Parts: sequence; C-alpha cells; structure tokens
Amino acid sequence: MRRLNIPLLAKLFAAVELTPEALFREYVSKNVLNHFRQDRGYKTGEYKKTWDGAEDNVHMVQLLDGIRAADEQLPDALYRALAERYDGLRVAGKLS
Repeated sequence: MRRLNIPLLAKLFAAVELTPEALFREYVSKNVLNHFRQDRGYKTGEYKKTWDGAEDNVHMVQLLDGIRAADEQLPDALYRALAERYDGLRVAGKLS
C-alpha cells in the first residue's frame, strides 16, 4: 500500500529541524531556480551555472535568506533577485 504516514513524516521533519515553512521555502526556491535556468538557456548551453566563483544554488540560498516576502510573493521576489544578480554579473563578465 502507498500511504503517507503523517506522524512519521512530522517526526522526521522535527529530527532534522525542518519546519513546514522551511520546507515550503526550500521547495519553492529550487523550483524558481529551475525555471530561471530554463529561461536563461540551460538546455542550449547558454546559461552559466557558476557565477562569480559560486554555483547558482549558493547564490539562490544567499538571496533567499534576504527575502521576507509572503508565501505567494516569494516566487516572484526570488526570481527578480536571481535575475538582477545574474544579469549584473553577466554584464561584469563574472559568469563562468
């Protein structure tokens, strides 16, 4: 049978100190980054995953830490922040 054991899941989250809010932010942020990559040419090779010496995941976490948007505004706020940083570094020639 395929059933979700909610009490067990809650215990696992508690054991790794993952709140529902943190799980939501992690899921949304990774989804936003994936969309961002696709919009910037990931499949065609145009997108550069390393920015100024760090992978895009590192930049995403840094930007996410600074965003205090409501849940429904988080995706747009993070996407804008990623675009601003990526485009600025691209213009400065700091993508590799």
